[in-house]
Amino acid sequence: MHICTLLVCFLLANFLRLYHRRLRMPLPPSVSTLNESTQSRWSIYADCSKRLGPVISAPSIFGTSVIVLNAKSAVTDLFEKRSNIFSCKPLWPMAELLGRHNNVGFTYYGPRLKKLRRILHKSLNPVALSKSWAYLLQQQSTELCWALSENPDNGYHVVELVVQELITRFTYGHKPDQEYLALSRIISERTGEALQPGRWTVNFIPALKWVPSWLPGAGFQKWAQDARQIFYRIVREPYQECKLKMMAGVAEQSFVQRSLSELASNASHREEEIVMFAAGSLFSAGTETLSVVLLNFIGLMARNPDIQLKAFNEISTHVGLERLPTIDDRRLLPFIDCIIQEVHRMHPAVCLVPHSNTEEQIYNGYYIPKKSWVMANVWAMLHDDKEYPHPDEFTPARFEGTSPSADPRIMTYGFGRRRCPGSRFSDLFVYLAVAKILRLFEVLPIEQNGKPCYPLLESTPGVISFPKPFKFQLIPRPEAHDLLLKDRAGAESGKEEMKFHSN
Repeated sequence: MHICTLLVCFLLANFLRLYHRRLRMPLPPSVSTLNESTQSRWSIYADCSKRLGPVISAPSIFGTSVIVLNAKSAVTDLFEKRSNIFSCKPLWPMAELLGRHNNVGFTYYGPRLKKLRRILHKSLNPVALSKSWAYLLQQQSTELCWALSENPDNGYHVVELVVQELITRFTYGHKPDQEYLALSRIISERTGEALQPGRWTVNFIPALKWVPSWLPGAGFQKWAQDARQIFYRIVREPYQECKLKMMAGVAEQSFVQRSLSELASNASHREEEIVMFAAGSLFSAGTETLSVVLLNFIGLMARNPDIQLKAFNEISTHVGLERLPTIDDRRLLPFIDCIIQEVHRMHPAVCLVPHSNTEEQIYNGYYIPKKSWVMANVWAMLHDDKEYPHPDEFTPARFEGTSPSADPRIMTYGFGRRRCPGSRFSDLFVYLAVAKILRLFEVLPIEQNGKPCYPLLESTPGVISFPKPFKFQLIPRPEAHDLLLKDRAGAESGKEEMKFHSN
């Protein structure tokens, strides 16, 4: 009895000690309201961190604390070293009503997320990439250059379309039709609306998820149901089509085909559903981030002819002028990689990466409440003038030499247990596209009244930081057309090898 009493007293004293400690611990210093500013949130947070410190508080979202990490050291300490606590995603009830919580990017941390990531890794690891997908990456990077040469005046749209084809072919084994692309665009727009702060009451009163749509004031339920039907349609229909082709023995190699082939013959419906939603995660995540990187690259090249010339000279010296660069040439083209790193650094596709903590935490004397929004300000870290001097200048040479700046892809592809499982696939395609474009074309600004009109590369303020549409010129280099024809013919012969690996 005395032991039990002592134990209760000890636990109570420990609880009170921790409780009072937390009462004494403040939240990180707070940023004033953002409503009246025309700056992007990430640049505001970066400016505030210069006077308030690397860890700050932003205005709360639906009453939930928002903590912004503006330094790589803080992100490493929390998202990497405490990944068991900071690997969840913030609660978005409206996104759940759309069904988006089934996708990898929105799935809360736990066994289901581990299964989703595991099955993606099987098709996206380095061995699988080199054996099974090299042909597809090679072919689609050449198709991108061909499409740009055929329709240079609509280059912005061409990049998006070819990237969409790449991801859909990888995922389901066929090109997307116009209806699929239209429905995917609707879901992307609806998801953006679902994530708008302050728009939906259900986002700060989660219990409203269970309110029936026929009740007065529950119109959001009907809106969500309509969007959810479209979401499930674009996830289920191509998946079912791939299954039917597999049964008929005519399925092309794809992520779904490989993943289902590896399941046991008596696989449960839940196991197949994991494959279906893993596949559904690839399109939105892959197409948007890849398009951002390539569009920013083109815009930056139009502003930097000297960088283009240096890259072209590297290719002509180490690859030659008789063929286009391949995957095997990458180690010979270090300056191409410097350009890619600098594109990621200047214009990261995702400037604010949100995580959430499953337990309350103390960090550097500050209190972080449980289930806070904890955002890594990737933009701030990649514009830190201590790590990247003159951060507003496009300087690929900062990644050369014996003491190069840190590779920004460590941050642009995510952190800890939420790092993008498709980062190697994406990075390899970007390399092939960049190297081939630089070999085949000069990228120039358009001219207005006899003067060059350089792309401004202004970004949209959403979750994905898209460059706003801009114009550019593509001037083919000598023999560009012949090289493209030769490379396309070679890609067709590689298709048979891909089929061999799928059998």
